Amino acid sequence: MTAAETTATMAADNDDKIESVYPEIRDFYRQHPSLDYFPSALDRTRRFFDKMTEGNEITKRIDALYRVMPGGGGKEYVYYAEQWLANDYLGNEANWGWTVGRVEVPKAHMEWVADEGKILATSIERTETKYNIEYNEKNLKEILPLCHNTTQFIINTGNQLYSTTRNSWMNDSFDDCVEFAQTGKRVRGSDREREKK
Repeated sequence: MTAAETTATMAADNDDKIESVYPEIRDFYRQHPSLDYFPSALDRTRRFFDKMTEGNEITKRIDALYRVMPGGGGKEYVYYAEQWLANDYLGNEANWGWTVGRVEVPKAHMEWVADEGKILATSIERTETKYNIEYNEKNLKEILPLCHNTTQFIINTGNQLYSTTRNSWMNDSFDDCVEFAQTGKRVRGSDREREKK
């Protein structure tokens, strides 16, 4: 495909409906057809990347891996910054990046719409952060091969991000990992309890 053909194809595709790259957001708007979805920059750049690299092999890598325990509820999750790399139709390197495992899901504001004779979503009331990859051995076995030598390992406490070592991130409890990231000291949970006494 020539550059002119690709540009013409992409211009024609602008009329196509662009949906969210996140399934949770796609599903929300499909469940609420009364609301219009306005594609984000992320959605548009994904469309561009897909067109420019169509048919070429895509390499995925993780540049930053996050561990989080939302709301202190005891359940841990993982999310990560993933980069997609491929050659475009001219042979130049193209890339696209997104966050996997964490998404801001819209919540609808519902109202009675007299013209329709039913209750419909009329606007977005707020968004809610949803994590969908649990921190467990099975998920880590799938994720870790995408990491590279300079991947950052980060602990998200909800109000602070701490960079830590791969070893601490992988092997320590959440609290021990946070403490190691804050102080540089390797204190295990039982040792911490003894120090408090």
